[in-house]
Amino acid sequence: MINIVHENDTIVALATGKGNAALAILRISGEKAIDTVAQCLKQKHRFIASAPKTIHVYTFLNDTNKKEIDEITAIKYLSPQSYTGENMVEIMCHGGEVIVDELLSVLIKKEIRFAKKGEFTRRAFLNGKMNLLKAEAIQQLIEGTNTRHVALAREQYSGNSKKKLLEWKSKILNSIVEIEALIEFPEDDDIHESIPTYTQNLKSIHTILQKEIQNREFFNIHNKGILIPIVGITNAGKSSLFNVIVEFDRVIVHHEEGTTRDAVSEEILLHGETIKLIDTAGLNATENQVELLGIKKTWEFIEDGDIILLVTPADKKITDAELSIIQNKKNKIAIISKNDLNATLEKAEIFKKGAIPYIEANFRSEIDRPKIIEFLGTAIHKTYTITLDSEAILCNKRHEELARRIQKKLETILETDMKIGIEIIAYELKRVIADFDEFLGETSNEDVINAIFSEFCIGK
Repeated sequence: MINIVHENDTIVALATGKGNAALAILRISGEKAIDTVAQCLKQKHRFIASAPKTIHVYTFLNDTNKKEIDEITAIKYLSPQSYTGENMVEIMCHGGEVIVDELLSVLIKKEIRFAKKGEFTRRAFLNGKMNLLKAEAIQQLIEGTNTRHVALAREQYSGNSKKKLLEWKSKILNSIVEIEALIEFPEDDDIHESIPTYTQNLKSIHTILQKEIQNREFFNIHNKGILIPIVGITNAGKSSLFNVIVEFDRVIVHHEEGTTRDAVSEEILLHGETIKLIDTAGLNATENQVELLGIKKTWEFIEDGDIILLVTPADKKITDAELSIIQNKKNKIAIISKNDLNATLEKAEIFKKGAIPYIEANFRSEIDRPKIIEFLGTAIHKTYTITLDSEAILCNKRHEELARRIQKKLETILETDMKIGIEIIAYELKRVIADFDEFLGETSNEDVINAIFSEFCIGK
């Protein structure tokens, strides 16, 4: 068990977002939560007598002049049957900032303090209401930027991640038992035949972790947003395509060349994925210093992009700049624009030869937008396919660091071909067990706990 000093004071926080809204929820937790809230209500005795986990309407009063601040609803929870394991009250009020501030001001005057980041979930963890993996999953559910991120957090929240980690830990423990048997009974041939059993276990876990780390790298790309620069020569229709995808006139479109001289970006959600779309300066021969700076940026985006979207017009021959993009090893897709000019055959053959997915489109046609969106979504999923059929346990940086640490230790053991001595192998595997304990939150490292909950939002 983690031995961290528990603060016993009562805390309060706004559990919903700041700013005017239809409703707001205040969360109060601690020994004095119920009694303190009761003192603020016109119907004090009715609130105290009400059954736990039932919602009723009350009048919240100003502490000084006893005038009404707001008509609220409130639910009380008795320890340990609450989110935090403590006495708790959740107040739902009108969502105007002035009202929320008035309610908070009254509560703070009654020796309730503002909660720190993640303090409600931290108390839930310390009071045994949830394990560390589940607590971390809550934050990931809140911060999830795409469907895969949220799906992975659900896996962890449901306990599947913990189950898998415990299975792997058990295999390591069994391996240690077998190795220690070899140390104790070196002359027993039957015991020596068990060597392939534990080496197979170690190889299996190493392979799984390798796959998980690879998936985590894909998740990192998904979580920060998949960077897709739209590139091509001037007047190819890049800005028009950008506007089509984001569904409003974000950038200027004009028949004159060089309209876009700097990168313009928008972040959108497409097929459940966060996309960072960038309209770049056209690649053309110019002596204009401003255009040259824009072109330099375009090439930088080509190097940094996750998927390069090349736009090439049907009415012009392929250029050297376009060929350089086509030959680049980066993930890329293409759209042949101005297909109403019926001159797409040559470029279509180039993309087929280079195995580059492409479509033909007219950006002025509203009919073509669904086709463009579907094409882009398909390309993203083919390039960054992650399924939860894998073990799916690495939900954040802490998990990734521990997985890499465990994998490295297993790799060292396996690469030495068991020549480092079985005593050393047993010692190293015990260190792996310590890493699994840290992963599961079964260690007493207060710094780790503090770091985890400092990332939470206030009110959670």
